[in-house]
Amino acid sequence: MYDEPLDIDPNSIKQMRMMMIVALRLILDEKSLDEFLSWAKTSIPVLAPLMLEDYTAEEQPRMAYWIGVGLWNSAPQPGNHFKPQAIAKPSRNSACPCGSGLKYKQCCSRLPTIESLPTDVFWTLMHEVMPKKQINLHIKNHQLPINAIAIIADQFSVAGDDVQVIKMLEPLFDGEASRLNHKHSGLLDTLCDSYNAHYKTDKKKKDLLQRMCEHKDRSIRAEAWQRVSSWQLDLGDFPAAMDALSKAMQAEPENPSHSLLELSLLVSSKQIEQAKQRAGFWRRKLKHLEFELPELINTLEHAQTDPAGALQLTMSQADDDPRLLQLLEWIDDNADLPIAEYTFEEMSPELDEDELEENDAHLNPMLNAICILPPKPISDIEQQWQAIKPIDKPFGTQHDPMGGDDIWYDTHTAPYDKDWINFLQQTPQAINSLDIMDDLATLIYIHPNGDSIWGPLGKMQPLLDRSLAIIEQLKMPDTLNQPYTMPYTMPWVMPENRPALRLLVHNINIAINQDEHQQSIRLIKHYLRLNPQDNHGYRSLLINHYLQHNDNHNAIALAANYPDDMLAETGYGSVLAHYRLGDLEAAEQALQQSLEHLPLIAQYLIKARVAQPELSDFGIRYGGEDQAWFYRDEMRDTWVQAKGSLGWLKKQLDEIKQ
Repeated sequence: MYDEPLDIDPNSIKQMRMMMIVALRLILDEKSLDEFLSWAKTSIPVLAPLMLEDYTAEEQPRMAYWIGVGLWNSAPQPGNHFKPQAIAKPSRNSACPCGSGLKYKQCCSRLPTIESLPTDVFWTLMHEVMPKKQINLHIKNHQLPINAIAIIADQFSVAGDDVQVIKMLEPLFDGEASRLNHKHSGLLDTLCDSYNAHYKTDKKKKDLLQRMCEHKDRSIRAEAWQRVSSWQLDLGDFPAAMDALSKAMQAEPENPSHSLLELSLLVSSKQIEQAKQRAGFWRRKLKHLEFELPELINTLEHAQTDPAGALQLTMSQADDDPRLLQLLEWIDDNADLPIAEYTFEEMSPELDEDELEENDAHLNPMLNAICILPPKPISDIEQQWQAIKPIDKPFGTQHDPMGGDDIWYDTHTAPYDKDWINFLQQTPQAINSLDIMDDLATLIYIHPNGDSIWGPLGKMQPLLDRSLAIIEQLKMPDTLNQPYTMPYTMPWVMPENRPALRLLVHNINIAINQDEHQQSIRLIKHYLRLNPQDNHGYRSLLINHYLQHNDNHNAIALAANYPDDMLAETGYGSVLAHYRLGDLEAAEQALQQSLEHLPLIAQYLIKARVAQPELSDFGIRYGGEDQAWFYRDEMRDTWVQAKGSLGWLKKQLDEIKQ
């Protein structure tokens, strides 16, 4: 059903690539034509022998010569403004240029024709051959074609070198960006993505988009307004997002990409019926493009009945790796299989009287603890999976495994790893393994499109629903006919429980990302019951929820479970809840304890304005300005709503100083 990757020997591709890199270096060093073709004749048989293995020993040097001609004809020539400068084809009666001494018609005209490569292929290698400073100098002097700059910048972007991308593209967008037109669409998005990755604020991106929204070319203006629309959607400002999209449509009414952006806006704001209607409108409007853009037209047809599903499928197919599509199809095909019956082993220790003070799951992680056990057939499947699974488990509470998303970036030098997807297709019951579901969810999460709610992330919900069902239907090992109703815990400290907990974490994060607030709170409460020690820190979201809904008693009870907590939300949440209830003595005690650990929080809260501090790439620093700033940004409005709370807090700080 899916197209398989081309069956080309990876070693052959590797040799061809090396040959092209060496050839490009010689051309950039401005070797003469004779020097270059002499190199080709003697070196290509050594660099790329697999390209010539079907030819006789006599033919190989001649074929190598003509491969060299093809390379020369395609490569950007520094002496020709980085444009190719092709060699004229010899006439039939002229001496053959390969040096055989025969006429061309008697010699190389009989060899297979070597087609010239697209020049763009060489631009994809330029980042490996030409130093960055030299590339940037050529750009500054307007010596590189804009399409070449775009291709080279894309290579640096894939490599994560956002600084270099910015240095390359910013000169193109200086001032009015007069060199850019509709042929250069996509460059603005690339630069904005690099700004997002490199800078801590949106100042430069905001300035760029403001200027490009006024660009003389309507395609550039439309692209800029589309970017503004997506930005406002991420910020949750739906009216501003729709206004920006309207301006993009005014700039370029016939741009088909407006259709999917509008559907994303409508579905994100839960306007499903309107999304269906607009899908029908766009389907009719773009009918003339059904042969040029068949995938878009199919998406719009699908969206007329299921807009959210259509967007999810579109994002899932954005990557051309057939394994992803096969994985998502496998999940869908097996979603209705009966739930497997898991059992458990009780792990709770016997408590002596002198240990009763730790008779609390928040202090003693093994209290009422169980270890989940799969049924024997599933356990056997898991053992087979271990031998071929494509990723390791994430470290600790991280979401990414060691090696990141390398599996979705097969290079030209490595074949597709298909063993794992073949195993799944042959083993439907693997969908009942919490351990395997955990690996599959991680695979989907790290997919390049996984950070979008319309990407493959939305397609793994059947796995997450199944994992919850397995937990809720756990059976006692001696009586498999009844579920276990005791308030058991599944502590994170036990590795056997982590797949189930990690799947629950994915479920929580998807609910948060999709702004399904009530669902996320319900799932967080479920997580905290199963894992009271809360290794993922969800208590901070829950206590903020309690305070934002004036549920002070539950906020105090939750904070009491985590004394001396490193999270600002628990300590300062307890302070605010006690203050609201009028228990100022308890509020003062909670504040004194919080100030011992996190004094900056209070200082940031009482200030009317606070500049955003420098944020670290390595996470939030405990007790640092970044932690204080984030807490203030999230909760100061809630403090302000508690009449007099900030004045009281300032007074407490002043008394301590005295």
